[in-house]
Amino acid sequence: MNTSYRESKVTEEQLKKIEELIKVNEREVPDFYEEGICDSFYIPVKDNEIQVFHHKPKNPITKRPILFALGFNSTLWSWKDFALPLHEKGEYYFLETREKASSKIKKRFKADLTIKRTAKDIGLAIEYLGLDKQDFVLL
Repeated sequence: MNTSYRESKVTEEQLKKIEELIKVNEREVPDFYEEGICDSFYIPVKDNEIQVFHHKPKNPITKRPILFALGFNSTLWSWKDFALPLHEKGEYYFLETREKASSKIKKRFKADLTIKRTAKDIGLAIEYLGLDKQDFVLL
């Protein structure tokens, strides 16, 4: 069944409803990576230490913490909008991977920056944070 472009266009009324939904949920929250907003610490992994940002609100409404594994070509700033709905509502971790400038890597030019090594680092981080002993979400 082919649907023409004209039939699939979003109407002005639909656009207005979308805008209303977005405005209802808008709120001002700080950038999670700013000093004092999240706890920031390093996790030891093979030949490296990787940075983690952790936020746990006093009264979370979510049941499971979320671990964001920031991968290649991704920065903290690019995840800013994703943290907005969670801030003060749920516990979350942002894990920076070893290729990031924030990592404390030994012998940077000889470092193992493969996907396999990154996956192992994420596994070590999950254990270090104790997430392997509870239900959590990995993104």
